[in-house]
Amino acid sequence: GSGKSKQSEKLVKYLEDRGEKVLYTREPGSPHIGLNVREFLLSDKKVNGVALALLFQADRAEHTQWVKEKLAEGYWIISDRCYVSGLAYAMSWGHKFDDLVAVLKLSIQCKPDFVVYMDCSTQTSMDRVAAKGSNTREESRGPAIREEIRQNYLKVIETLKENQQFYIVDSEKWTESESFEYIVRIVQ
Repeated sequence: GSGKSKQSEKLVKYLEDRGEKVLYTREPGSPHIGLNVREFLLSDKKVNGVALALLFQADRAEHTQWVKEKLAEGYWIISDRCYVSGLAYAMSWGHKFDDLVAVLKLSIQCKPDFVVYMDCSTQTSMDRVAAKGSNTREESRGPAIREEIRQNYLKVIETLKENQQFYIVDSEKWTESESFEYIVRIVQ
């Protein structure tokens, strides 16, 4: 509901129009494990939080290895989500940040050059998702959990800002065009 997918897709087109080789990904999104994880997440099946966090880490290990290979081939990688999302969501399942980072060190093969976080209020995000009619397992957990996830993102960004470049886009106050112009300035 923050506009990240739309901005990611616009950035892919912009780079392709410039003649760049571009790979658009999302997490979960490895060529093998990710599709199964995504299918599972969209289902009604229940799983405990530890198993879910480990599923994401398994996907991340595959996904980041694939990304690393594509980077070596000269691709720009635009990812709809990355390890920051995994941390924010897993924290909402009750996992401690330090425990998650320890597992993350085993699974991540490469980190993004920078992360753009599209921020908006929980209510705005929920309204946008409802308007699109796309309600996933996480979105159905309710506004309190969604606000917790938003706050987790901000905590993760604050905690990791010395080791990872972050840009925050206020997608509630900025128009879609203003947000995209800012993102284009970042990649140039």
